[in-house]
Amino acid sequence: AIYIHSSSNNKILRSIIASNSIGVLFSSSHNNMISDNKLTSNLFGIALRDSYDNIINNNMISGSLNAGIFLLNSSRNIIGENIFMNNSKDLVNVSS
Repeated sequence: AIYIHSSSNNKILRSIIASNSIGVLFSSSHNNMISDNKLTSNLFGIALRDSYDNIINNNMISGSLNAGIFLLNSSRNIIGENIFMNNSKDLVNVSS
């Protein structure tokens, strides 16, 4: 649905994101915000790959078939006050 690559200082706010492979994907992106969104029925609600210093808060993430939030080689992100419902896994963090 939303793909941000090699970008910074973006805000994804107050959106409804439904029925996608990945609701929001940040790749090599830093200092972004995902806040006050509803993400439902995606394979992954939010995914970060090689991304850091992002804020993910106050989102409702439901019905994700793989993970509500998936982090791959991503650190120093602030994740808080999200509501998770009926996801296969709420949060997955993989680093190498």
